[in-house]
Amino acid sequence: MDRLSEELLLGKTKNDRGIFDIVIFIVAIVLLGGILAFRIVFLPVDVSGKSMYKTIYDGDWLLINQYATVKRFDIAVIDIGTKSDGSEINYIKRIIGLPGETVIIENGKVYIKAKNGKITQLDESGYAYYGNNTEGTFVNGQAAQRIWELGDNEIFFMGDNRYNSRDSRDDSIGVKTVDKVVGVVPDFAIRYKSFITKYYEFNKKINKFFKIA
Repeated sequence: MDRLSEELLLGKTKNDRGIFDIVIFIVAIVLLGGILAFRIVFLPVDVSGKSMYKTIYDGDWLLINQYATVKRFDIAVIDIGTKSDGSEINYIKRIIGLPGETVIIENGKVYIKAKNGKITQLDESGYAYYGNNTEGTFVNGQAAQRIWELGDNEIFFMGDNRYNSRDSRDDSIGVKTVDKVVGVVPDFAIRYKSFITKYYEFNKKINKFFKIA
């Protein structure tokens, strides 16, 4: 191979490496950007309690989208208030009533009265859990009608475990404004909650190990 051919080959090799390095750099930037965006949008939460049984179990880890728009039947983390020590009280519940609607609970049934006056009974067979009790959603165990008229910025929420949940039915909690929604649990977080739980539980063990070390 003559000197000119060697120089041309060497130049081509250098160019190839340069293009490869640029591609790797771009891929790395995209991946890092994706991870950063994911961490900004989604927040991990550790569930404590049985109010969302059987949809969510005590000890499950989930992700919440902090920027999602709230819709009916969404599972959301809601800011209820603060404890005496100043720490936040957050509940995870299912959104039932939306701003401007009226929620009616009567004889174990849940109804939504829309702004136009149309009343619809909710089909809750896919998520509501009643345990060994008579099926139905009640307020303080009573079948008498209860009505909640929601303001233009208010939501009504309940736990799926209807006999073991403190929620909007409880006068000490009541309805909350939309801005009290910390985040909404996306469908994939429910679908893959077992994997998410294992991941964050493993992280806890690793962090605990390094703290001890």
